[in-house]
Amino acid sequence: DLKPPVIKDNHDDDIIECRECIQSFENGDFEEPGFSGGSRLGIIETDVPGWSTTSSDDLIEFHASGMVDGVTSFSGDYHVEINYSEVGDLYQEFCVIPTTTLQVSFAHLKRVHNTNTSPDIMEVMVGSDLSSLTSLGTFTATDATGWTVHTIDYFVPIGQENAFFVFRSVQGAPGNLSLGNLVDDVNVVVLFNETGDIIPTITDNCAGTPQLSVEEVKVDGACNNNYRLIRTWTAT
Repeated sequence: DLKPPVIKDNHDDDIIECRECIQSFENGDFEEPGFSGGSRLGIIETDVPGWSTTSSDDLIEFHASGMVDGVTSFSGDYHVEINYSEVGDLYQEFCVIPTTTLQVSFAHLKRVHNTNTSPDIMEVMVGSDLSSLTSLGTFTATDATGWTVHTIDYFVPIGQENAFFVFRSVQGAPGNLSLGNLVDDVNVVVLFNETGDIIPTITDNCAGTPQLSVEEVKVDGACNNNYRLIRTWTAT
């Protein structure tokens, strides 16, 4: 099939007045703090910019690209596994603007371990605090040879000014939930509904579900709070 997917609902550039809280995931590609001399490392959350864990040991598991099970990171030199030595959610909190839509994307991969023949399954949740979370969906990785990029849309309701985005392992290696569900390159694009922003959709003439990924580049202007956001959606 030589016919490419079709991206619909494109629109002209928007000019948006300055406002506080242009949010984004900090350290979304897990390049900080980095480490040397090993293939994988549990790093205490206070040393990891942006990210936290509910695990009682406070450790987040980092893998060096190409060093664990031969997996090359989707972006940069490192990626993470949701659980380290015990089960715990990986999460990040940032401020949000009510009535905007957040388009969150992330790369997901199954981890091969021993005779792991079952798929890796993870869930993404969001809420104003960790005790009141709403599921944004479950995501399955059946292939350990290629990353899959998932995209989620979340509408921020009136009155909500901060959000916890939580990544949870639902199923990993049989008998050991702490193994499985590799994650990399977590991004968010903020769409201001009141200015007519539209979330692109894709169609394709092939069987299966085409993937839609998004990247955002911020170009600073000549003075404070003046910048351009260049967003690129790619259909595969």
